[in-house]
Amino acid sequence: MSDKKKLVANYIYNMIYQVVNILIPIITIPYASRVLGAEGIGASSYTNSIAIFFTVLCVFGINNYGSKMIAYVRGDYKKISNQFWNIWFLQLVMSLIAGTIYIISFVILDILGMRFLFIMQFPWILASLIDISWFFVGIEDFKKTVTRNVLVKVLGLILIFILVKSKADLWIYVLINSLCAFLGNLIFWILISKYVQKPKRKNIDIFTHFKGALFLLIPQIIAQVYITLDRTIIGNLSSLVEVGYYDQSQKIARIALTLVTSLSIVIMPRIANMYAKKELNMINLYLKKSVNFTLAFSILITSTLAAVSKHFVPIFFGDDFIVIVPYMMISSLIIIFISIGGVFANQY
Repeated sequence: MSDKKKLVANYIYNMIYQVVNILIPIITIPYASRVLGAEGIGASSYTNSIAIFFTVLCVFGINNYGSKMIAYVRGDYKKISNQFWNIWFLQLVMSLIAGTIYIISFVILDILGMRFLFIMQFPWILASLIDISWFFVGIEDFKKTVTRNVLVKVLGLILIFILVKSKADLWIYVLINSLCAFLGNLIFWILISKYVQKPKRKNIDIFTHFKGALFLLIPQIIAQVYITLDRTIIGNLSSLVEVGYYDQSQKIARIALTLVTSLSIVIMPRIANMYAKKELNMINLYLKKSVNFTLAFSILITSTLAAVSKHFVPIFFGDDFIVIVPYMMISSLIIIFISIGGVFANQY
């Protein structure tokens, strides 16, 4: 398969995944909103925002850095194996440190008084420890990542409808989401033996990649302030009900955002490989086309979402959430800013 055909195929695979990412929340969000209510959604979002922040520390910037480094040595079996284990052992060390802090803070000391829900969120931390999706992105094998994610998300959808029946089932709802994330990442380890050799202790050197991963971690931590920690701040300043309103007001915008940003995920390893081959003119061409496409597509989706919010919210979320209409209009702007930012953060 030629490079161009492979890129198109990868984009199609990723678009299929993004469509599933859109369809499943469209099915589950109205159901969860009505069953769990604003306070239940708020409690789930509040604890999840903290857990997700810790997963960023666990992965330590490796989701972007790792795929880039793997793309550099793609095709060399010995180098790719050594590269993989060095990067993953760094991820393992950072995950153990972040996971320990999480357990001490929110389980043992229970500093926020929500110990049980934080325990239900803990599989997110474990999922980050074993997350090697960056490897398959680096070798541009999007078919495996898409298939894995689709199967896990469908399983989660089925379990939510079967097991979540009332507000008392909030913990089940949280556990289903976190366990599905863990299961999805666990599947990658069944596939990895096809690509890498067993690690050799003498070849392991995690410090080689520490600086590079840290460099990409810093902007990700900053991004988490408005991606996840905003819910944490709102929960501390007001109530879980307000967190529920705020979280739902951004849900559709963030779902739509996955369509626009899917291009960055596909192009990033290709650009990394071009950079390794010093094909700078081709990189410039890809970046220009990517910026034009991303800007046009994001403006289209933003304007559409803002226009339909007034009629969409009561139908989709229920009358209890009608207060979020103006917030949803304002939140739709994140599609433009995050998409364009993603082009430079992930591709450039």
